[in-house]
Amino acid sequence: MVPVLGQDRRCQTMPDAMGHRRGDTEVSEELMSIIHDRQEELKKRIRRGSLFFGTITDEHYEAFWNHRCVVHVHGTLDNSDVPFKEREVFHVGSIPLSEVHDTMGLSFSCIKGFKGEGDNSLNQDNFSITRLDNGWDIIC
Repeated sequence: MVPVLGQDRRCQTMPDAMGHRRGDTEVSEELMSIIHDRQEELKKRIRRGSLFFGTITDEHYEAFWNHRCVVHVHGTLDNSDVPFKEREVFHVGSIPLSEVHDTMGLSFSCIKGFKGEGDNSLNQDNFSITRLDNGWDIIC
């Protein structure tokens, strides 16, 4: 009988810097009080409408990109993803796509890898580059 690989240990999804993966950590009364107070503040903010927990629609994205961003670029999903194909790009904003490199000092590329013969699964990797009108950059 051949043992099944990977069943003798847990998946290491947390970085080693976390120190441990325990679900039985004790929390002090002081910390529980802080958590409770912050939860109550969160509930108040939700009631006031200063936080939004609804579904983000395409209209929300478009309004944000058009009114709060200097430029936004991200990869689009292509149902015909084939290995080593460059992902198509969505772009909106006043900085032309051809000038993002010179203006923001960065380049981007998102290419589907090759997991094996017959791999036709969609590319899960993507990128997003946004320059907000307040000068902040968000790069994922």
